[in-house]
This record gives sequence, structure tokens and C-alpha cells, in this order.
Amino acid sequence: TEAEIIDTQAQIGYIQVTNFSERTYTELVTALEKLDNLGMQALVLDLRNNPGGTLNAALQVADEFVENAPLLYLEDKEGNRLPFMASAEGTRPQMPIVVLINGGSASASEIVAGALRDNDLATLVGTTTFGKGLVQSLYPLRDGSALTITEQGYLTSGGHDINGAGISPDIVVEVTPEEEEAIYLGEAEYDAQLEKALEVLRTQL
Repeated sequence: TEAEIIDTQAQIGYIQVTNFSERTYTELVTALEKLDNLGMQALVLDLRNNPGGTLNAALQVADEFVENAPLLYLEDKEGNRLPFMASAEGTRPQMPIVVLINGGSASASEIVAGALRDNDLATLVGTTTFGKGLVQSLYPLRDGSALTITEQGYLTSGGHDINGAGISPDIVVEVTPEEEEAIYLGEAEYDAQLEKALEVLRTQL
């Protein structure tokens, strides 16, 4: 988890989350505290090329920002929906947020981006996400291997089914595959998606 104040005049913080593991939530909270102490007034949350990870980590991260709404719904084959509610306790005070997404943002990334957008907490900038709206359960077998069964689909906080469709950004900023790779490797001289995010946040401050 990388964290810095990326625009010192407007005090815009930047946090990049590269995957969702059991450590992600703690790392994110530490990063947010660091930026808060530096006077952060707005946040860019970069979930580009984040393939996801554990459902639990996604829920913890979304819950940091969402106060009183479902973080997502699980839906079984019969169409029964089970909401996972955010807890009001420990929710961060609202500030302008942009979430950066692209075709490499999947699964847990889509849950977080969807939860923030559906609750009007963030603007999504970039390109449409991967579209992996299925939750898989692992069943360990006696011989040490594991069986994966895709059981439930999930819907974002606002009840949107993203499987195969992905989440469309509020503001589309296309980059070439070469630029996308350079951004991913941290070698880009100019990051059009990030620049757009900063522009959006400056108008909200």
C-alpha cells in the first residue's frame, strides 16, 4: 500500500492498493492516518490493476467509508439476496474521493468501487472494470487439494449485477495499452487518469 500527498497545494492524498489480503485493511488505515496527519483534504484511491483478493478484505475497506448501507448483496441461484451491512461505527468523515479503476480491477476492487460510488462517496475515473461478480468457496479435500465451487453471485451496494459487465467509470479516461503498462510499472511520465482524478478533486475542494 503506497501512500503520499500527491498535490501539496490542494492537499490531495494518494493511496494505491494492489490487492486485497488479510493485511490490506490495517495497511489502509495506517496509510489514511499518515495522510490525515499531513493535512489531507481529498483522496485518490488507486485500484487499477488490482485483481482483488478476499471478500472479507473488500468488506473491511468499503466499511471504512460507507456508513449506513449494504456493502454488497450475496445472491444465490434462487435469487435470494443477503445484504452485508456497513457498520456506522468507525466510518471516516466524508471527504472528496476519486477511485481509479481499469480493466485490471476485479472482484474485491469492484466491490469497493461499487460501494463507494453507489453511496455517492466517490467519483470513479478510468475505464470499465473486469466484471467478476461471483464469489467462490474453497472446500479443502482430504488429499490436500481443494475444490472450488462458484456458489453465489454478488451485487454491488446499489443492487447492480456486475458479472461480465464490470463497473463503468463516471468519467472515462482511456489510455493506450503501452501507457497502461507504463503506469502499472510506475514508469509513466504522464498518467492521464491520475491527472483527471486530481482535476475532479480540485473542483470539489
